[in-house]
Amino acid sequence: STGLWRVDGNWSMSCASNDALVLYVRLSQDSGSTYDDISLAVDSNGEGCASTTNIINVTNASTFKLQFLAQSISSGSAFNGRSEFNETHVVFHRIAPAQ
Repeated sequence: STGLWRVDGNWSMSCASNDALVLYVRLSQDSGSTYDDISLAVDSNGEGCASTTNIINVTNASTFKLQFLAQSISSGSAFNGRSEFNETHVVFHRIAPAQ
C-alpha cells in the first residue's frame, strides 16, 4: 500500500576465503523497468552480519517495486537462514501516509 515505509534488512552471511558477498537493495518506481541502488550490504572473508535501513515514500503501490540483488557468491559462500529464528530477514514498517 502507499505510505512512508521503513524497510530494515538483516543479512547473515558466510563468506568463503577470498570472496566478498554483496547485496544491493534496489528500488523501482516504474514497475521494474529501471532500478536505483538505495543501499548495500557487504561481507568478506568469514562470518558476518550486515544491516540496511531505507525510508521509502511509496506514492503508487502498483508501480513501486523493491528488489534484493545478491552478487559475487562463489562456492562456499552463502546467506544464512534458519527455521528456528530470524537470521536473514527483512521487516517492512509503515510509519506514515505517503508524503
